[in-house]
Amino acid sequence: MIKRLEITLLVVVLFFFLSLNTVSAFSGTGTGTPNDPFQITTINQLDEIRNNLSASYILMNDLSFDGSDLIWEPIGNFSESTGFQYFTGNFDGNNQTIYHLIIDKPDQDNIGIFGCFAGSVSNLNIENATVKGNNSVGIVAANGTNIQISNCHVANSSVCSNMDAGGIAGTFAIGQIQNCSVLNSTISSTEGCGGGIVATNNKGEIINSYVVNISVTAGSSAGGISGLNNFGSKIETCSAIDSTVESNSYGAGGISGWSIDTVIENCYATGNITSDGFAANAGGISGSNYNVSLQNCYSTAFVTSKGGLGNAGGIIGVGSGCHVADCVSLNHAVNQRTPLVPIPPKFSLTTYILLKIEMGAGYIAGNNSGVQVNDCYYWNGIESNKIFPSHNGQKINSKMMWNTFPSGIWKNWNPEIWELSSSEYYKLPVLKGQPNPEKFYPVN
Repeated sequence: MIKRLEITLLVVVLFFFLSLNTVSAFSGTGTGTPNDPFQITTINQLDEIRNNLSASYILMNDLSFDGSDLIWEPIGNFSESTGFQYFTGNFDGNNQTIYHLIIDKPDQDNIGIFGCFAGSVSNLNIENATVKGNNSVGIVAANGTNIQISNCHVANSSVCSNMDAGGIAGTFAIGQIQNCSVLNSTISSTEGCGGGIVATNNKGEIINSYVVNISVTAGSSAGGISGLNNFGSKIETCSAIDSTVESNSYGAGGISGWSIDTVIENCYATGNITSDGFAANAGGISGSNYNVSLQNCYSTAFVTSKGGLGNAGGIIGVGSGCHVADCVSLNHAVNQRTPLVPIPPKFSLTTYILLKIEMGAGYIAGNNSGVQVNDCYYWNGIESNKIFPSHNGQKINSKMMWNTFPSGIWKNWNPEIWELSSSEYYKLPVLKGQPNPEKFYPVN
């Protein structure tokens, strides 16, 4: 009798654990290996990714959250009891589209389709998404390390956070984002960094990515591509077209808001760039810079620093230990507008006056005391309010920059990367495989 009872209990226990495994298993086809990924066909199956964070998945068709009662929880999370639970697998979007994703968690960190992320996402389109969180917020991935994100495209969406917010990713350290885009979208960070592609990039690479007609606003640094770049980051072959970038402190830039130990190459920006903090800097490519190398970049943006001690530059706002080479400033306007502001309590009158003299508006750099400039040019049509202007670079006229690529001032620009725009009213170099601006001054 006792033996029969033991056997019965064993069967019950085994059934219980088998039931658990059935619940947590993937309900579709596939085995979850790279050669035979789990095939996702429904929103519920998309949600089942969290049951196996190291498997491989492929999206087989478009998905829409419109009408779905599923409240999305980011895949991969952090808790004090378990620590970081990263998604380390592979997700192939198979060029399908996810529509109408809504994540409304303004008090939580690491918000996105993937929350804590250390895997790969590729070939995914996202449209009409609304994502809100507290810190590290991105539509595709929120907080990543050793990541690979490629061929991911976001359109007609919004990202909002208290701290870092990015169109593709919130924050990532080490890894690569490439061939990604964000179109017709808004990115807003109340106190932190904001970027069209990523908010904060620590020792990572952003390659061959672009944004078109987006708005980025940030309480800290704001960039058309990335808000903050640090620890040996790299931005290469990226463009920010017809976009608005605004920062309330540190820096605003067409490509990068604040760059530290960073390389920026083969990039350009058009649109409006404004910094409005007390010592905030604005640059056509990068706002505030330390130990930064910029090469083969240009900007046509309207650049304005409204800060009391801020700088505005056609390429960079201010820099220390920086090298700018083969860059061209074609901005419509570069202005430093100093308001009548009270002296901050930590500044003496003498210190304030000395610092105030250092701010300025410049054609290449707003303040070039820490910037080495080589083979750079600025268009003679740039408007500037001439407050302590930094006249670095060589002056050119319209005939020298318009419809002349790859010769003349563009002779050091790689024709395998750049090509002459096909737009009738924008006869300037553009990056191959990326959209063309339609006209020289689309934004005012």
